[in-house]
Formats: sequence, structure tokens, C-alpha cells
Amino acid sequence: INLLYISNYVVPYSTCLPWTWYVAADFQLHVLSPLLLLLMYKERTLGFILAAFILLVSNAAAIAFYFWYEIPAGGIVQSDQTYQKITAMQHFQTQFRLTLFVVGLCLGYLLFRIKQNQLKIKLSKPHLLMGWTVVVLLILSTVLSTSIFDDPKYVHTPWLDTVYHVWSRQAIGLAVTWVIVVCTIGRGGVVDKILSWKALIPLSRLTY
Repeated sequence: INLLYISNYVVPYSTCLPWTWYVAADFQLHVLSPLLLLLMYKERTLGFILAAFILLVSNAAAIAFYFWYEIPAGGIVQSDQTYQKITAMQHFQTQFRLTLFVVGLCLGYLLFRIKQNQLKIKLSKPHLLMGWTVVVLLILSTVLSTSIFDDPKYVHTPWLDTVYHVWSRQAIGLAVTWVIVVCTIGRGGVVDKILSWKALIPLSRLTY
């Protein structure tokens, strides 16, 4: 199963090394990436249409999953074994990772065009102010809203929990995308200086 890179779908709970789900998911995503990137390179419009379709399907699958199983949002972990297996599915299976991966591919293609001088992005000060404001709001709303769901008085609401599950990851992903773009075009300001600090290089090399 591990050699076929499908352990995150087939008996993911009984493998000798359960955390290898990441290797399988990563492999499956990287099988997709050349197909999408080549299409973007050859037929840009068609490539982005396909990317949008994948995002739509992935989000639809996630919405259906969270709403059907009524998985509560927040950081409180349930002790029920059946519940833990259901919630683990969202962690192991590739379709729940697909959205941000495709966004990353689109961003990579965008950065490629910028560095090849095929695309120039000019942002005025009002645009930068608006962008950073939205980014801060996205991050704060995602992080601070967990206090609502973790409140003992909170009444479980399937549709609201579903919205948080689906939106929270994408909000953080969009925020990171903005930071990468503005730093790449030289408009990152203080953030760019901090992230470019050489003392952080050893930390950037660390990975689990």
C-alpha cells in the first residue's frame, strides 16, 4: 500500500506508520501538478479554467463532508473513536489538501511570469494599504473566531461550522499568497525585510 502511495485512502488507520499519509498525499498532488502547469504554460486560459474547476469541486466536496458529518469547528478534540476516524479523513485525504495546493500552483506560475518579465504588477499605496488591511482581517478573523467555537456555551451549528472549516484554511492561504506576491515585486516593506533576514535562513531549512 505504501509503495503505491495510496495509504491515505486504503486502511489509513492500520498502517505501521500512520503519519506516512503525508507522503501519499504529497505524491498524489505532485502527479497532478505537471499536468496543470503544462496546460497553464501552453494554454493559459484553459489552464486557469481547469484550476478554477478543481477548486470548485474540492470546495464542494469539503462542504458536503463537513456538513454531512456535522464536524464541529474549533480546537476541542472529541474522545469518541468513530468521531476521531471521521475527522482524521479530512487530515489524510488529498481532496481536502487540493484547494491550497492548486492556489500554490497558480501562484508559482504567476511568480514565474513575473521573474521572466512577462508580467508586471504595479501596486499604489492605496492598493497596498487595502491589501494589507484585508490580510490582517483574514488572519485575525480566522484565529480569533476559534474562541467562539471553543466556548462551552456555543451551540453546534452545522452550516456555520462548515463555513469555518472550509474558509479558514483558504483565508490563511490567501493571506500568505499576498505576502509572497508583494515581497516578490519589492513592495513588501518591513515584512520583506524581516522575512529576508539572514538569521532566519537556518530556521527556514528545518522541516519535519
